[in-house]
Amino acid sequence: MQNSHLVLLLLLCLVCFSRAMQDSERLRLRDKAKSMFQHAYDNYMTHAYPADELMPVSCRGRYRGSEPSRGDIDDCLGNYSLTLIDSLDTLLLLNEPEPFEYAVRLVVDNVRFNTDVVVSVFEANIRVVGGLLGGHVGSLVLKHRFGRMSWYSDQLLSMAVDLGNRLLPAFNTSTGIPYPRVNLRHGVPDRFARNQHQDTCTACAGSMLLEFAALSRFSGNPEFELRARRALDALWSQRNLHSNLVGTVINIHNGDWHYEAVQNYLQLCRPPLLSDVLMHQPLTRTRNFMDALAAFWPGLQVMTGDLKPAVELHEILYQVVQRYNFIPEAFTPDFHVHWAHHPLRPEFIESTTRDPHYLEVGKRVINNLEKYSRTECGYAAISDVRTMEKSDQLDSFVLAETFKYLYLLFANDSDLPVDLDAYVFTTEAHLLPLELANLAIKPPKSAAPSASTSTSRRQPQQAALLSVMNDSCPNYNLRRRLFGADDTAFHWRRRLQLKPSVAPGAAIPDASQQKSVLPFDPRELDANNPEQQAALVSMGIATVRTGSGQLQLFHNPDNAESPELGRVGLAFMQAMINLAAMTVNKNEQMQHPPNYLYCPIPASSKDSFNATILGSTETQVGPSQFGPPMSVTGESHLGYLLWPSRPGGIDGCTLESLDPLPR
Repeated sequence: MQNSHLVLLLLLCLVCFSRAMQDSERLRLRDKAKSMFQHAYDNYMTHAYPADELMPVSCRGRYRGSEPSRGDIDDCLGNYSLTLIDSLDTLLLLNEPEPFEYAVRLVVDNVRFNTDVVVSVFEANIRVVGGLLGGHVGSLVLKHRFGRMSWYSDQLLSMAVDLGNRLLPAFNTSTGIPYPRVNLRHGVPDRFARNQHQDTCTACAGSMLLEFAALSRFSGNPEFELRARRALDALWSQRNLHSNLVGTVINIHNGDWHYEAVQNYLQLCRPPLLSDVLMHQPLTRTRNFMDALAAFWPGLQVMTGDLKPAVELHEILYQVVQRYNFIPEAFTPDFHVHWAHHPLRPEFIESTTRDPHYLEVGKRVINNLEKYSRTECGYAAISDVRTMEKSDQLDSFVLAETFKYLYLLFANDSDLPVDLDAYVFTTEAHLLPLELANLAIKPPKSAAPSASTSTSRRQPQQAALLSVMNDSCPNYNLRRRLFGADDTAFHWRRRLQLKPSVAPGAAIPDASQQKSVLPFDPRELDANNPEQQAALVSMGIATVRTGSGQLQLFHNPDNAESPELGRVGLAFMQAMINLAAMTVNKNEQMQHPPNYLYCPIPASSKDSFNATILGSTETQVGPSQFGPPMSVTGESHLGYLLWPSRPGGIDGCTLESLDPLPR
């Protein structure tokens, strides 16, 4: 038996080895990614600078107000050479010190922010503040580690502080959640505040912390970090306490969510997709499509160790790429196009690692960009992935992120001027050092024996095979520790299962329409019935009893005894979801019965109004969707009772703290 396992393992390893990309091909793709960035950047400098963006079809620059308005998309433009600032640390990582230094001089000498223009707070932060900080970090690297740029004395940091100060007025709201837009010269004047929207997106308000905290750590001014942290805390305090979900849109003054807005919630369906659901009913979908921005999720899952779902979701996204060449801005669960535009977004390649399979994925992305997007003077967004019609648009994030991630995918660590393990990438892929408290750039580490050196005494094929296994995602050795030897081929097996899902003309069948015979009526589910428990296990369904006594079901088809039982389990879960939705709709007002609080008035009170009118009181309280959770019956908790102020009566603002006891 041991010999048979060994043979099987060797066969699996040979499959992995056969898929490995040759170093010569990988390095060719590295150089190709670099040349693609240079093609876009050089044409920006030739045809567009100092404009914010290059228009790659008409070969000219896009200034704010010089072209017909594109609506909110133009809020990222501020007539501050956006693409140049956003590209600074890409030049550094691509080992282009001279163009980098020249670009820094152009920014320092020519870019100013004292302009009467309204910009997106979110975009100005991630692209411009982040770009300036990334350029500042790169300048310090060249100055202290490589002896270049001796003239540099924190000019980019000073510019980032200037812009940060111009964004701070946006945080002057009652909740601390910033306005979505701000005027760089006038801040948020009263007339402007009244006229602009009072709502902002959750991501826009909640993702300011990284750049603003770095700005505080670099400059020594804590105000930036405090403002961004307050905004993030305000968002988290407003979450739904039952689902822990937050809305996509929130009112900056009162913290109210748009209840009709949709929420991103991971639906463990087949195939696994990020679907939009109701905030208070996370099993109820509100939109029947997934947007392309969610392609970052597999990368995050890998970082948290959630490897199986990461492999599945990335494979689904790759199948969409194979079907349409690019991921459309939105597509339905049966992989039809909902919104056909593709602005050359980076999120999919951001989630792609150096696993041999994913190197081939990256190769396909490069080939598609070259074939369908390249123009005489840059790379153009795709108006419609079904026709490959080009749009006269090249967003700055293509140079800041897309080409940067493609280069890093194929580059050796030795190709880079910095150790990426010492840095974190921001939302816009700008470099920030992990140890911001210590601004001194450490000298390069002494060369340590490389993996190839440590295995040089082994047979060449064996050493190469070990390299393939260590670079695989999920990592071969990590998978053995997490899942055991029997699961080492999961990612190959799962890809093969998913491959036909989005073949041309294919559609994912609706689980509710599958003719699967359920082992028992979901309405008769009894957690104490051993026969039902055995049936659930056979379908890959696990049951968990929560602290409040509720029964939760979790379905994983890979744990089912057979693929057919896995499909039956999916149908069973869908039936349970439908049953739960019916129950919620029927008893929506009875889900949370009210509690009563008995509130004794302190005996020391000298107020006759207190003694005669209040005495002791019972107050009916309902469940709170937001804020601190209410205690369960039988526990006491401290709070304030505020009564309306009246002449000769008590002052609700100075009433002593009472100790309500649940009845």
